[in-house]
Amino acid sequence: MRIEVFIPGKPVPKQSARFGRKRVWQSKRVTDYRTLVASAFHNALVTQTENFTRLQGPVRVEIDAYWSWPKRTRKSLAGTVAHKTTRPDGDNVAKAVLDSCDRLWADDAQVCDLHIRKWYAPEDQVGIKVIIEAI
Repeated sequence: MRIEVFIPGKPVPKQSARFGRKRVWQSKRVTDYRTLVASAFHNALVTQTENFTRLQGPVRVEIDAYWSWPKRTRKSLAGTVAHKTTRPDGDNVAKAVLDSCDRLWADDAQVCDLHIRKWYAPEDQVGIKVIIEAI
């Protein structure tokens, strides 16, 4: 089985949990993004599959994260796609996506083939494209 999803909007990386006054919490920005990604996957499951059951065994995940070009970019590059080598780290982007997919599999330890690519792209292509498939 293969599931493809595009989540429009600026990708939000997972941050470390915050500690204080006998409680632990995530920032609202991270929790809102997790909800957005989870609902996008739920909608994809409804439209792309019929009788979905949780994925068993090894899983492959491909993540392409697209950010808008910085304002200081030359106009000749602004309409193109190129690798992004600045923050945030790709593994934090992957954590944000994988933690949102807890309904797709029993444990994200099942992901044994993970590809993360970070890109600069035109404003209309900003978002995350995720492909998940059982191996």
